[in-house]
Amino acid sequence: MCLAGVPMALVYLVCIEREFESWLLFDHKMLERVLSTKEYPGRVPKQGTPDQHKNPKGAMTSFFKKLAGKVYVDLQFAQRFAKHLTSLNHLRKCDTFKRFEEHVTALHRVGMTPRREPV
Repeated sequence: MCLAGVPMALVYLVCIEREFESWLLFDHKMLERVLSTKEYPGRVPKQGTPDQHKNPKGAMTSFFKKLAGKVYVDLQFAQRFAKHLTSLNHLRKCDTFKRFEEHVTALHRVGMTPRREPV
């Protein structure tokens, strides 16, 4: 039993190998929807290998500043990313995301559903 009163058999750790932004960079269309305004349709170039990017958070910061004149703060934009994510197909091109998805869906198949925290 761990400190939270949850049996250890029900605790699974899933680590993300790279910064979360490297996953976001795979879906340039979703980023365009997040950055676009009525006056300016943000155009985000397709990234070749975002999971190899040396500074994915820096790339996001640059896109937000250059394309939308906004400061990128990951926690502030998390809900907008979720709202504008229409498909996982772009993310599934990323090996680390595929591994993450496989682990989470395997947990679901054995009856464990990830707990959603209130936003």
